[in-house]
Amino acid sequence: MRTLLAPLALVALASAASAGPPTAPQQRVPARGPDGATVSWERLDELLMTRYARSDAGRDALLHLVRARLLDVLAEEAGLVVTDEQLADRESLLELQLKAAGEARDLGEYLRRNNLTPERFRTFLRRGIVQEQLARRALGIGPGRPVPPEQQELWLDEVLSQREVHLPDPPWKDGVVARCGAVVVREPELAVHLRTQLPAEDVFECCYQLLLVDRMRARMPDLSPEAERAAIQDELDRRRAEFAEDPRYQGATFEQVMAAAGMRVDRLARDPAIVAAALGRLWVERLGGEEALREAYDSERRWFESRFGAAVRARALFLRAARMTNPLTPRTFEEAEEQLRGLATAIRDEQQFVAAVARHSEDGPTRDEQGDLGWVRAEDGRLSPEARAALFERAPALAPGAGRDVRLLGPFRLTGGCVLLWALEQQPSPPWERMRLHVDNELRKRFVEASLPRESVETFLDPS
Repeated sequence: MRTLLAPLALVALASAASAGPPTAPQQRVPARGPDGATVSWERLDELLMTRYARSDAGRDALLHLVRARLLDVLAEEAGLVVTDEQLADRESLLELQLKAAGEARDLGEYLRRNNLTPERFRTFLRRGIVQEQLARRALGIGPGRPVPPEQQELWLDEVLSQREVHLPDPPWKDGVVARCGAVVVREPELAVHLRTQLPAEDVFECCYQLLLVDRMRARMPDLSPEAERAAIQDELDRRRAEFAEDPRYQGATFEQVMAAAGMRVDRLARDPAIVAAALGRLWVERLGGEEALREAYDSERRWFESRFGAAVRARALFLRAARMTNPLTPRTFEEAEEQLRGLATAIRDEQQFVAAVARHSEDGPTRDEQGDLGWVRAEDGRLSPEARAALFERAPALAPGAGRDVRLLGPFRLTGGCVLLWALEQQPSPPWERMRLHVDNELRKRFVEASLPRESVETFLDPS
């Protein structure tokens, strides 16, 4: 919406469309699971505030809300009233722009796709017109001349500076999260705003996790509150210990890192991500602990080894190819294989392979890493079964000093092209002390998936 509205001088409030109270689409429950279980608005809002109120995204949403409310105050102070006729004219102009840009057949379709009601959009539109007209007056720009969005923004920034924006830190004892002159924003108002201002995937994740912990608890009906609290405390202690040992955080505590990301650390024990992790570990323990992990590994040894076991590290030189050429694929598989064989004749060592990758490889991410694929395991979907088999066949010979005849493999066909490989080193299957962690993680993952498949969750953000 921001780009489309820029010519109408509404860019400043493109994110303020949901600054008002909840409207019809939000009167539904925020999320519903496959068994009819629901999440309340109160639980969702608490989680959004816990995770995001002090994050960068939450701060941006709060400032958008302050700006929107400030425009309402400024319009009242100036006696400025936007008429229905002005709104209708602006809506017509916007609809023409939407059609010309191919964004939608009409304004109604565009609003439905963006989960906006006409009433809320008109509130947004009205504020945009207020901003334009007040900026015009303040800057002395005549009625026949446009007011560039950048100038409108600078004017509103100046007003905000004059009236002083205060964003107190949590906990908010008086419930006020922002002040700017006569403008006061309270916790519930910011929570409503966060519902639509945060990325949809983040809001979905909150809804999903709230439903998930309910389903996980339902699968352990004999779990006492005391046992759950102990499991949550163990999970928090485990995370604190991991942070303390991680050199990336240079001595920072778990709570400090969470606070820096905008989290309310006083509510961590209620965060469903923490609770779900604790319940998952508790579920695996109830299966039988170490004995259950061994049994799961033994019964699915091939599966676990193919994903977490022995590996070979390799570099790759990739050329796009297809059965028939097209505008996006310049060569056939046969032509790509012939070109790679030609390149292979000039490669004598790893340095020359890396140089060839830099000059010829057509896969950007691996080319930027000098062709490094990292560790390739038996079920690595990046390579074909033939390529993986060749790597593992050569693995025993990858001793220091092994030359070109051992390390250079291919070319091999992949789905979208052909690849030449340079095998670097092998890694044996990890000892049980490490493999058990993978088994434990997998069992907990399966518990989550069985408790609540993601695709079974409906949220208020879904199209009506």
